[in-house]
Amino acid sequence: MKSKIKQAQTVSGPSKHVENMQLLLEKKVVVPRPGKSKFGLVTGCVVFQNKHFLFSYCDTLYSNNSCLSLLDENGSKIFYLKPDRIGISPCDIAVINETTVAITTPKSSKSIVIFNIETRMVSKVIDAQYGCFGISLFESSLIYSCGEGGIEMRSLDTGNVYPFKFGSFTSNEYVTVFKNKIYSTDSSSDTVTCFDMEGKVH
Repeated sequence: MKSKIKQAQTVSGPSKHVENMQLLLEKKVVVPRPGKSKFGLVTGCVVFQNKHFLFSYCDTLYSNNSCLSLLDENGSKIFYLKPDRIGISPCDIAVINETTVAITTPKSSKSIVIFNIETRMVSKVIDAQYGCFGISLFESSLIYSCGEGGIEMRSLDTGNVYPFKFGSFTSNEYVTVFKNKIYSTDSSSDTVTCFDMEGKVH
């Protein structure tokens, strides 16, 4: 599996306008979270080929209420890790392979963490110039939002960083990649913009 796009965003059949789609609820799961804080949000979710769900829950006010939760296909908890166990408050998640994910961290951390879900250990910490939020895997590179710093692409093989000159340039920007297109969210205007790799809007 190359990325979370192939797992959670696979498109089948002819494309349709959103207005004409009929959604059918197949499953509802409750994401575990510590405490009773009202300031936390589920900020990331990926689905593995074995139908396990990995969620990131980020509480920006009480960071120790943040957690990373792995659930099985029935919604039962496999593990539940708080920042004191994983060393970070998780934001978004990208699948690298069946055992490894990349996790962005809040602005103050300015890093991307490579996490092994089998060992439940951080295997690598990648320092970033900006705080990172939305993240996605594209071939052998990570594409992620740096908020006001725009979108960057970082090779997992060489570590080389290529800054894109486009994006919403806003905090809490999510990005995902599908068919060589980058989709960027802007919560301030409630919009999603599709860019090609050169920055042209489609």
